[in-house]
This record gives sequence, C-alpha cells and structure tokens, in this order.
Amino acid sequence: MFRDVKQVSPTELSCWLADSAKEPPVLLDARELAEFSMSHIAAAKWIDPRATDAELSALPLGGKSVVVYCAVGYRSAKIVRRLQSMGQGNLFNLEGAIFAWASERLPMENSAGVTSRVHPYNRFGRWLLPSHCRD
Repeated sequence: MFRDVKQVSPTELSCWLADSAKEPPVLLDARELAEFSMSHIAAAKWIDPRATDAELSALPLGGKSVVVYCAVGYRSAKIVRRLQSMGQGNLFNLEGAIFAWASERLPMENSAGVTSRVHPYNRFGRWLLPSHCRD
C-alpha cells in the first residue's frame, strides 16, 4: 500500500540513534496524544495525526532526516507521504511502528521516566502487543 514510503527497521533506527558520528533524525510520533503520553521514543515530538498541511509545513525539520511512527505504521506512512508531497526529503516510516519497537524491547519513555507500556490504540491492538507492553 505504501511502496513509495521508505522504511527503517527498529534495529536500524536504534543503531542510528546510538551512533554519535551520525546526525540523529527528527522523530515524529503521529499517534493520538493519549498514546504518546503513555510512551514514546526519547526525543520524539508529538504531531497530531490529523495535522493540516499548514501545520506540517510549519514543522522545524530543517532539511534533516525524519522518521515518523505511529502504532502499527499506517498513520505515520500517510504523514510521510504528505510530507513528501510538500517537497520534504529524507523521510522514513518506522517499520512496524512503536509496536515493533516495543516488541524488540527498545527504550521508551513518558513523563515519569522509562516505561515498557504501549497504548494499544484499540481493543484489537492489545493482542498485537507482547505481554510485557500491555497494561
């Protein structure tokens, strides 16, 4: 469905973020605010998944690489596609999104600190998450 959207795996992104020789990407979390509040990748910025083109255009991306993620990858791929249509380059969708990131036990945080919990998005999403990520 999103063959025109470049993907980066959770492992690749984790290595990229850990490599001090590389400029880190801008991380955009395109989930609902309640999902973001429960957990997100460190340094991620929340964007409304229903952001207008004007709001997306106003993001301070500065020509940097950008990785967008959501719960499973659909909403974020749509945001990547919209940013592409606005001329933004170096865009990636996190393959498998935060569900895959959490499944690989990669670090997440919230306002209270480190967490392993992920918002399930809906009642079906709960079954896509490993037990260590569920409420």
